Amino acid sequence: MEQMKFINPNRNLAGLSAFEQLSDEELTRQANKHSRKEPREGYECPKCGNYEQIYVYKNGVFAYTRDCVCKRKRNSLARVRRAGLTDLLKRCTFDTFQTEQKWQQIAKRAVQAFVGDNERGWLLLSGQSGCGKTHLCTAAVGAFIEQGQDVNIMRWVNDSTMLKGLSSDTYEREKRLNVFKRAPVLLIDDLFKTQSNEKPTSADVRLAYDLLNYRYENRDLITMLSTERTVSELKQIDEATGGRIYEMAKGYCLEIGGEGKNWRFIEH
Repeated sequence: MEQMKFINPNRNLAGLSAFEQLSDEELTRQANKHSRKEPREGYECPKCGNYEQIYVYKNGVFAYTRDCVCKRKRNSLARVRRAGLTDLLKRCTFDTFQTEQKWQQIAKRAVQAFVGDNERGWLLLSGQSGCGKTHLCTAAVGAFIEQGQDVNIMRWVNDSTMLKGLSSDTYEREKRLNVFKRAPVLLIDDLFKTQSNEKPTSADVRLAYDLLNYRYENRDLITMLSTERTVSELKQIDEATGGRIYEMAKGYCLEIGGEGKNWRFIEH
């Protein structure tokens, strides 16, 4: 990493530190006023000048460095880029989600409430293709990134295929799966989606259970799921997995159905 430039508190002619009369907050602010560098992932940060570290002063002297919140934001943006969703993240925000119909208003309010709810469980958006599930989930991803959360995205069709293909390499499979298991914020997009709406295989079921059971047992992890499967179908695919989703979604289990695209909350 390029060396950060910070103010050297040399003593003046009177023998007093140039910083002696400044508060720790002001010392910290002054120490982080250095030349800017090219921002990683295109994200500009005025706090650290894109160095991703902050110099902190305590009791009038330099104490330590800490990661700037922009580092987590850029790490999340890098994962979004690797998932091929950078353009989608720019387009799919809460502001750009159309709310001409009542069901759209309900869905938007619910997902926004989920993002701001510190007592949240999981978010489940279930329903037919084209109803806005991906738009709202992507908007939530963007909101969590702005909060400085560490976000990862699992695109079920691609990532489950990759993980199942590593069945003979247990170490590599677990290493890659753990990235999703332990993500502070995880979106699983199109859970159990298959070609021609075929029934998920036993390998699909084992993978989903392994991943979701870990997050079920570690409830501080934020989990969002989109799927074309209804809650009843999820339970039919696998009672244990469907049951955990149903239990954890609490007040944020929304299902869409019918030509009118009417969202309904699944009550517990």
